[in-house]
Amino acid sequence: NHASYYPGGKLMTMKVIFEKESYKLLGAQIAGYDGVDKRIDVLAASMYAGITALQLKELDLAYAPPYSS
Repeated sequence: NHASYYPGGKLMTMKVIFEKESYKLLGAQIAGYDGVDKRIDVLAASMYAGITALQLKELDLAYAPPYSS
């Protein structure tokens, strides 16, 4: 949920599955603590929209470094 060098940071494990030929996002699983829900929301919306891995890596999501740690 935080960078590993921040005190209190906890592990988050993600499994993301894409179709081999088209790179279409087919499914995802996340296990962790704080912040898991936000990542699942992004992945669920991406699956609904039919986004590919290439499009997913280009998403411009909200990020505020002073508040993200």
